[in-house]
Amino acid sequence: MPASKLRSLASQAMSLDAANLREILPEKRYTLIVALLNHMRVRTRDDLAEMFIRRTEEGLPSSAANKSFAPDMGSHLRRMLRSQIIAG
Repeated sequence: MPASKLRSLASQAMSLDAANLREILPEKRYTLIVALLNHMRVRTRDDLAEMFIRRTEEGLPSSAANKSFAPDMGSHLRRMLRSQIIAG
């Protein structure tokens, strides 16, 4: 299923409350719920990766040489984590 369709279904599910969800046919209800769960899982992974990168960058020594190295390290970590998340 295309990512844009999943995002659309997830946003539709977020806009509904439990009473409205009960009124929807079970097949569509389950599809909306699964899309929402997938969206929340992806967002949680992204947030965790960002927190990890921030913590890692904070732990680097603060010498002048490392100040230019830290952004490169952060972008490298982001690429590495994203590739792991996509693969996993």
